Amino acid sequence: MTEDPDNSAASQSGFPLSILKKHPVSGWLLLGLLLFGIFLTIPYIPDNIEKESLSEGWFLVKVIGLLLIACMSYYFIFLLLPKTPRKFHKIILLWIVLIGILCRGFLSFTTTPIEDDFYRYLWDGGVLAHGENPYAFAPKEILEGTGDETILRLTNEQSHILQKINHPHLRSIYPPVTQAFFTFCHFIKPFSLSGLRIGYFLLEIITILILFILLKYFKRNSLYLSVFIWNPLLIYETYYKCHFDFIVGTFLLIFLLGLLHQSRWLIITGLTLAVGFKLWPILLSPILLLNKHQALKTKIITCLLCAGALLPILVIYSNSMNHSNSSGTVKYSKEWQANEFAYLPFHGAGWAISKSIEGKIDGRVIARCTIILLLLISTFILARFILYHPENILVYFTTIILLMLLMSPTLYPWYYLALIPCAVLLPSKLSLVWTGLLPLTYLKWIVPDQWEIIVMAIIHLPVWIFWTMTIRQYYFQQPTESANV
Repeated sequence: MTEDPDNSAASQSGFPLSILKKHPVSGWLLLGLLLFGIFLTIPYIPDNIEKESLSEGWFLVKVIGLLLIACMSYYFIFLLLPKTPRKFHKIILLWIVLIGILCRGFLSFTTTPIEDDFYRYLWDGGVLAHGENPYAFAPKEILEGTGDETILRLTNEQSHILQKINHPHLRSIYPPVTQAFFTFCHFIKPFSLSGLRIGYFLLEIITILILFILLKYFKRNSLYLSVFIWNPLLIYETYYKCHFDFIVGTFLLIFLLGLLHQSRWLIITGLTLAVGFKLWPILLSPILLLNKHQALKTKIITCLLCAGALLPILVIYSNSMNHSNSSGTVKYSKEWQANEFAYLPFHGAGWAISKSIEGKIDGRVIARCTIILLLLISTFILARFILYHPENILVYFTTIILLMLLMSPTLYPWYYLALIPCAVLLPSKLSLVWTGLLPLTYLKWIVPDQWEIIVMAIIHLPVWIFWTMTIRQYYFQQPTESANV
């Protein structure tokens, strides 16, 4: 593995905080304390604040604080990594873990006044834990008296949760593996954020163990675990707002581990769990056909086994699409839009085409189908031209996931969490550029409508630049024997 170019640049730069380079151990100490200090301040927003009436001042402090620590953390981490003597690695790694635990632990004992997604997680987990179908009824229907005896009993016992679920007229959107995770958390502590947070923490431990193995495989510094453990966006969105999306990254690491070690069962397990958790990882499946040193028969068997594992999951998930008027899955895939940028011209073109055919097909459907087609074509093209090399597999993961997020009609900050575990293994801090930009999406709550497109441009354009640079650097190279595994 070649030396990290970003690290070299950092070590040679005239960075004003040269003390961090001369005394890296002190730098790690100060950075950890700064991170913990900022997370100590985040929960101090009045608990009685509702999203619609959120205080502008407090909210800006929260967003800007998170943005600053995100940017500072990653530039400082990449500055410190090449300057830290090996003899201090173990003690600094313990410090990284300690600060990570303290930040997560502190946020786990706070309320979440500006989020309500987790009420659906709690309800779905409880319903499935009692042997009921979480796709059967919308919360509004249940509150109106629809459902069997078990559902109605749960409604009486947990009405405070059911009444707070957002979009109550829609049935659950979450795939079966996600529902299984909600149920697992329910068994830890029923209908409780503590159950969710403990479940997240356990999955994070697994993620860190896999990352440690992969860092050893890539012969990289184990202190790179700090890029995951100290990621401010990950900590904030997972333990304060209680979103689960980083778990997709955990399953993708299992998939990656299987690809690197040519383990069919790890490949099947990782890809099946990832797709069963969030459907979009199916876009990474063309990489199964990439290894030119593997027999075609072996590739086909692996693909068929993956398809066989996914089939029952997809059949179960199809239940969420019944009664399309109340289906969250149908509503989300057809109509949802938030924080989009590259999608906008497709949206306009879709409605123009719809108008030209007298509205026979919804313009949003046309736009989304076009995006999906372009993504599928891109995955096969990129899989065809990238070299089958361990680092390049990571780049393939990153470029496909980023392209999907960039072109998506919906982009919430927590969607990016799935990429952070993979980004730990990449040599460039640019792969984590969205950590410091995505918190800006919360500005849309306070900026005038005409400024929203400018905010979205600030968030999206740097990532498009990074994506283009990555394509130029890693793709369409001349294959060499030494680059293949």
